[in-house]
Amino acid sequence: MRINIGGFGHSGNTAVLDFISEFSNTFPVGHNYSESSIVRSTWGFSGIIANSQERGGEVHPESLRALLLGDMSYYDRYEGKKPVKDDFVRNRRIRTYLGEVYEKLVDGIVESYGCFLNKKNMEEFSSSYNFFIDQVCDLARVKSGCLDGYCVFRNDPAASGLHLLKYINYDYQIVSIRDPIDTAAEWLPFYGNKIDENGVEKFCKQYIQKVDKFFSVIDSIDGSVLIIDFNELVLSSSIRQKIKDRLCLVDVDAYKSFNPSESVKNIGIGKVIPETYASLISDKCLGKFKKLQGYAL
Repeated sequence: MRINIGGFGHSGNTAVLDFISEFSNTFPVGHNYSESSIVRSTWGFSGIIANSQERGGEVHPESLRALLLGDMSYYDRYEGKKPVKDDFVRNRRIRTYLGEVYEKLVDGIVESYGCFLNKKNMEEFSSSYNFFIDQVCDLARVKSGCLDGYCVFRNDPAASGLHLLKYINYDYQIVSIRDPIDTAAEWLPFYGNKIDENGVEKFCKQYIQKVDKFFSVIDSIDGSVLIIDFNELVLSSSIRQKIKDRLCLVDVDAYKSFNPSESVKNIGIGKVIPETYASLISDKCLGKFKKLQGYAL
């Protein structure tokens, strides 16, 4: 079984992951629940979809292999348009964690991709890619020592990549949401933006695009999408119990990573944003957030 946890960028993803990872029937696909780019990268499955739909994707068997292995030497010498470097860094961690058998699995899916380029049968290849991910999860299960439970992916894809779930079978796609003003307070400095009109406009534009993209496909995805409000997760024990019941999580005696008394300090951090700019964020983004809350657990 598989879970992917992905949000809208600084929307509480880490807290959700910390909570989910506490339970004995969850285990990571990578060391310490690190991110992967097996699905979301423009040289991974996302790019292959773009290829099949003739939307400008350019994935070759050798670039797919390099991406899945995190081969930085290939990345550095490639002269065309490349995915973000972090995609390679993330997958190199997966390769290091899972070892030589993972490399053999990658060789297998790359061979399948070569056949796909001849047949152009997306249904057949997506089945092969899902089988590849199942094999990766089996490796991670053995590595963790967990006999049964959920293999946990992080941001692969994020919430704006929900359209990929038409092809990739996660038992649950967990989407974290958070007050947009608090989200902006972290997003702006993280991406090198000042808290000014220009920075706030950038934040609002990307936030609206991500949420609109999410809602453009949410109704075509089955009931596997679970939306969790960061504030509710931190403040409400009943919400945490609902999550445990929904996912059939096996409880533990005490939390180690998830700490509500610390996470609560991240509620209301948007107060650092001057009222003029906070009002701008509220005017442009709050309606979108309220709509997301309507879908939340």
